[in-house]
Amino acid sequence: MATDDPKQLAEIVDRLTNALQSALILASRLEPDVRQASRDAAQLHEAVTRASAAALELRPDPKRSE
Repeated sequence: MATDDPKQLAEIVDRLTNALQSALILASRLEPDVRQASRDAAQLHEAVTRASAAALELRPDPKRSE
């Protein structure tokens, strides 16, 4: 909804500015935790991949059972 009223436009811009400022503050607070969570997820993925590979070694070889 476009507005030609300068006062209403200024109020909308003010609300947008306030909302974006709040979002930036929150993002800057969360950023270190998100980075750490990403590193943790990568380490977890690597560990599960290694465990899966090890578990596959325990499976019987169908060629040997013949």
